[in-house]
Amino acid sequence: MPSASTSRRRRVLFRAIAVLVSVALALFLLEIVVRVAKPQRTAFTGLGLYQFDPDLGHRLRPNIPGGTNSLGLRDKPVAVEKAPGSYRVLAIGDSFTFGSVPLDDVWTEVLEKRLLGSRPPAEVVNGGVAGYNTRQEIDWYRKFGRPLGPDCVVLGLFVGGDILENADNHWFDVVDGELVNPGERPSALTRLLLKSHLFRLLRGSLWPPVRAAGGSTLTEEAFYATEGGRVRVCLKEAPESVERAYAITESLLEEVATLARESGVALVVLLMPDEIQVSKELFDTVCARFSFDAGAYDLDRPQARLRAALERLRVPYVDPLAALRERQAIERTYIPLDTHWNAVGNAIAADALLRWFTGAGGPIATK
Repeated sequence: MPSASTSRRRRVLFRAIAVLVSVALALFLLEIVVRVAKPQRTAFTGLGLYQFDPDLGHRLRPNIPGGTNSLGLRDKPVAVEKAPGSYRVLAIGDSFTFGSVPLDDVWTEVLEKRLLGSRPPAEVVNGGVAGYNTRQEIDWYRKFGRPLGPDCVVLGLFVGGDILENADNHWFDVVDGELVNPGERPSALTRLLLKSHLFRLLRGSLWPPVRAAGGSTLTEEAFYATEGGRVRVCLKEAPESVERAYAITESLLEEVATLARESGVALVVLLMPDEIQVSKELFDTVCARFSFDAGAYDLDRPQARLRAALERLRVPYVDPLAALRERQAIERTYIPLDTHWNAVGNAIAADALLRWFTGAGGPIATK
């Protein structure tokens, strides 16, 4: 017969096991609830979207449910061979082209809907990849875009990020299908925990989240720091590092223009402004927060400089900056604490491109 002390130890052990089982069951049920009620996925995280590419650093993994098609594009199914007599537009770019909103609201999809019934029938293919700079976009086109046989390429150039990123040609690492900065690889435990939607929710609520490359809502502190860094491209007297970034970007534009001519493909550049150029409230907040001299900045400078470069290269461009500012006075055009367009901003960009495609001398006619 077991002693009293042995019986007590057994009771304590059983109670501990019961508590652990109860906690595990509660966490399991909470995980299910979060996955159903508030899944912790964005356009960039939680889907395992990315894979390593030796030439590009990373690219989209094909056949991700709710994420990519068989060609590794964030788009509906796309045939490699375009339909006879059709006009294929291929959009290349970074997270602004990939989109931070549901696919139906991304500017590529909106533009295609606007072109329904056009002559010739038009198709818009989304070749955007989050985390790319212009160098990677050009190389992606050479490797994956050119075989799609586009009639026209729209290069989305995000002036707030691409100009500066083109100077350092930064590549991300891929860990568990997501993008991380080199040297910031999460621990094995964190990688395991990140598979839990409950953990992602708690992390985002209690601790500053690790931002996925090119997307995912930021903390307020990280958002303002990001905008404070990007506004450097608007300095009237820019430092040498920013001037070098402009020069590299202009050189890349010349390269893509030459590539388009050699491929017999039309090219148009969509100039995508940073939110700080569109929202005076955001600009004033950033200046106050970091003690910037507002008079040292010309918020139109990036577009003016890039337009001049494109005109020298005889490359057409679409600049929705004025339209975005006008709408921003009425309603938001960017996702809060995110830096990317919301559905309204995407629609404004699509409408600006629509006017170029269907305007006088444009390649497409609408009914």
